[in-house]
Amino acid sequence: MNESLSQQNDNLPYRLAFYSTIALPFGPAGEKSIDDIIDVGWRRNGASGITSVLYCDGAYFTQILEGARADVEAVFRSILRDDRHEDIVVTARGHVPHRDFPWQPMAFVTVADILATLGPGAMLPDTPERQVDHFASLMRQFLERRAG
Repeated sequence: MNESLSQQNDNLPYRLAFYSTIALPFGPAGEKSIDDIIDVGWRRNGASGITSVLYCDGAYFTQILEGARADVEAVFRSILRDDRHEDIVVTARGHVPHRDFPWQPMAFVTVADILATLGPGAMLPDTPERQVDHFASLMRQFLERRAG
């Protein structure tokens, strides 16, 4: 790759999107584990300049991480070692023109959140192989409406 093109890409935000099967117990223990994921993610992502959204539909996590490539990849490596995620599948990885969630170190969104905020007509992702652009657009729309 051309060196100047590589340097230009390094100045752009890097995005990594994935989904995983949730490997948590039901009930309070599972809820505590999700709270721990959010707390750690908020602190770690904030300290690293990473922004993200984590969506939970009860069976799968879907997450988009954005930031400097090295930081995003380091966080993802720690997620790969986290036994609360199984069968992790990367759906997008690479530089993007801008961040979709520049104000959120770790937004957490559930199906109930989306339906309560966007209404029953919201086009929820219906498979774990979510199309990244649709997912990002839905999360952006939800977070903007919730903030406004």
